[in-house]
Amino acid sequence: MKCIKYTDGKVTRVNDSLAETMVNSGRAIYIPKSIWKMEIRDVVAVTIEKAIEILGIDITEVSVKPKKKREKKTKKEIKSEKNKLKKQEKIV
Repeated sequence: MKCIKYTDGKVTRVNDSLAETMVNSGRAIYIPKSIWKMEIRDVVAVTIEKAIEILGIDITEVSVKPKKKREKKTKKEIKSEKNKLKKQEKIV
């Protein structure tokens, strides 16, 4: 995959053969992947900012809740819990 910029300013990633064809014909130039990443990220950031502006949402209202981390139990802990349940079933 290669990153190219068309003469109209559009930045995109294409396969090697298409990139070579476009560059050799003079319709595009090769660019670093870092520029391609920057162009894509800028578009996403601007889109989010515009949406917030249009909807009239205050930034302080927007909150991202962190995912709750589930504690993993060891095999030993799981086995001991099963044994406790078996003992309780025998009693009842």
